Amino acid sequence: MSVITACAGHILGAVSLSIDIGGKRVTFSGDVGRYDTPILPDPQGLEIGDLLLCESTYGDRIHAAQDSRRELAMVINKAASLNGPIIIPAFAVGRTQNLLYQIAELERDGLVPILPVYVDSPMAINATNIYRSFRHDYDEEAKELLEVGETPLLTENTVFCKSVESSKSLNELQGSRIIISASGMVTGGRVLHHMIQWLGNEDTTVLFVGFQANGTRGSIIQSGAKEVKIFGKYVRIRANIETISGLSAHGDREELLRWLGSCTGVPAEVKVVHGEPESSRAFAFALESRLDWKAKPAEYLETVEI
Repeated sequence: MSVITACAGHILGAVSLSIDIGGKRVTFSGDVGRYDTPILPDPQGLEIGDLLLCESTYGDRIHAAQDSRRELAMVINKAASLNGPIIIPAFAVGRTQNLLYQIAELERDGLVPILPVYVDSPMAINATNIYRSFRHDYDEEAKELLEVGETPLLTENTVFCKSVESSKSLNELQGSRIIISASGMVTGGRVLHHMIQWLGNEDTTVLFVGFQANGTRGSIIQSGAKEVKIFGKYVRIRANIETISGLSAHGDREELLRWLGSCTGVPAEVKVVHGEPESSRAFAFALESRLDWKAKPAEYLETVEI
């Protein structure tokens, strides 16, 4: 058996892979990232085998053309004018590091005021340390920053809140500051305590930078609800709610097709996985209509012989 890997461009260390065994090859897309995003190289193609398992998270849509960097600057500047906190629920791995990179870049360019940035998630802190340890996996732009002495994943005033006590102390602070905390969909983690403390304040800004699944607290807050239930009690929502949707780490339909176009070989069969049913069906149709590949969404507990 042999395994071939290629950078998937999703998060640090994420790969697509092909496994050769018994004279057959099975290819797994893994989570395919986006092109021209901070820190990570673009997704790299590889030789596709007899069977391809391909993700379809956003297989039914195209990401809107957005300048997420400009939007982030606008949100930070507006929040700073209110002299209140910016609470950012964020995935601990990938999204938090992307945010740190972009905030640091905005600071270097003088486009936002220098505010304290608190990373309040043990997993996010550990993940950031791992990102900083594997600099050889960065893209060329991030490597160039390192060469001139910059620290791409640290803002001018980054504070890592490692202990519960340091996390609780954030709610005693005054003035503008940025708090990046998990979980990204406000389903658990330390961000819940910040939401209880600050959702009811009109000078608070809550910034969503990732997908919010239906029924999660994040989705409820993002939808414009007047209150949300946290720890068994309803919390009034008076904060300013903002969303930047251009920071997704998953490629859309066209980016998935672009990645497949960079691969070599034609699979005998494609099973579309890792997507809502509508997304998987739509992407399977795109593969059949545009690439003339035999493609279907995978069924639960389905067995495939090659």
